[in-house]
Amino acid sequence: MIFKTKGIVLYILKYGETSIISHIYTEEFGRQSYIIKGAYRKKSFLHSSLFYPLSLLEMEVYHKPGNNLQKIKEARNFPIYSQIPFNPHKRAITVFLSEILYRSIKEEEPNSRLFGFICNSMQILDLKTQGINHFHVIFLIQLSKFLGFYPLNNYSDSEPIFDLLNGRFVFGAPGHGHYIHHDESKIFASLLNKGFEEIETIELTRELRQYYLEKIIEYYQLHIDNMGNVKSLQVLKEVFD
Repeated sequence: MIFKTKGIVLYILKYGETSIISHIYTEEFGRQSYIIKGAYRKKSFLHSSLFYPLSLLEMEVYHKPGNNLQKIKEARNFPIYSQIPFNPHKRAITVFLSEILYRSIKEEEPNSRLFGFICNSMQILDLKTQGINHFHVIFLIQLSKFLGFYPLNNYSDSEPIFDLLNGRFVFGAPGHGHYIHHDESKIFASLLNKGFEEIETIELTRELRQYYLEKIIEYYQLHIDNMGNVKSLQVLKEVFD
């Protein structure tokens, strides 16, 4: 049967000489994999350029429950990004976040709140002109709400160290070694209260931002099975350096 759905491109894999397999998080069916034949041909009506990381799509799809590979009848970018394709920092952020989402979202069930969060976030990134250096930090913190392991913000003088394994602030450095250091934990507590509308007010050095990204990724790895290493983190670091 043919269905209409919106989708968010997570990842593409070249298949043969001219085709791709695209992993797309859809509004109606959760995460799905689609084979697009001839995507690299110049005259293809489903050209590979449609499937850039975290592109937003309106699609008509052939959907058969249980199929490992679905097919797309029609697709178009909507809304069309005005800045992301032309801004190297925003492009690097989308590539990085798409890898995180590809490794984090595994369900084939719809989740309208998660889908809406990602869509809205990407449109905010596209339009933002200030504070984008910290966008991905806030995105990953907020994303954890929808994935089920948002940190408990119980920071206090008596519990000043964030325990990554248990997702809360504790009295002293835990023996397992997965924690954020004392001074950085205080700043992390303040970041937990920040939204995209406040990223212009965030003041982090390049080194501190990198520290938090590495710790947040460690946090994800501790709470998501088979998360693996995030390869695009190094590329992101080089772009922002």
